Amino acid sequence: MVLIVDCENDPISCQLGRIVEEMSRFDWNDFLSTLIATLVGAAIAAIISVLLYRHESKTRRTAEITDAVVILIKEIQVHSSRTRDWFEELQSFRSEWGAGARIVDGKLTASPPAPIRPDRAGLDTAVETLIVLTKGDDRKIAERVRQVLYELTFIADGHLAAIEYGSVRRVLVSWRAGKRSTQDTLASLQIIDGRRQALEAGARPDTLRPSPEPYERAIAPDAASARR
Repeated sequence: MVLIVDCENDPISCQLGRIVEEMSRFDWNDFLSTLIATLVGAAIAAIISVLLYRHESKTRRTAEITDAVVILIKEIQVHSSRTRDWFEELQSFRSEWGAGARIVDGKLTASPPAPIRPDRAGLDTAVETLIVLTKGDDRKIAERVRQVLYELTFIADGHLAAIEYGSVRRVLVSWRAGKRSTQDTLASLQIIDGRRQALEAGARPDTLRPSPEPYERAIAPDAASARR
């Protein structure tokens, strides 16, 4: 469409005509295609950004939980060793001061204070940190671990308690290594708690259920062939 306007006598109409003429030449199809492509590209970029953020958040949370489990495993080992040492000191103390007093250099000497059981501050802090970081099935495991660890405090024999602490460590390793499901891990923790209950009831260690996740020797190739 071409508009004929007298630009000398009617300059305003002339300018308007030129604007209309330029608009009539504009390729609206190309403009809309470009606009749609831009919007689609922006939407795809936004979706990818959200997916990457979620993936990075999940990866970061998984790493944080694993780090917390590593710290907890170390604290379990430290507490187990301290409990065993305390038990040995207590046994020695009872052997020496079982009567409450004894003759020392010809004088009746009162018993000194008994060795104090090691505190659980480091252990409790580690397991509570794990609970805070977890959710869902992982939270169930973390809370069950806390309860099992607390109950192990009531095993009178420090050497027997050390065995159960070791079992908890191995269960945690298998869990975070992906070798055991949530249900398998909870079942293993239940076995540990069941062993603890039996020990508190006076059962002999050799009558207990086998500990979960025991260490086992690898079978040498020659031995495996011989068994066939």
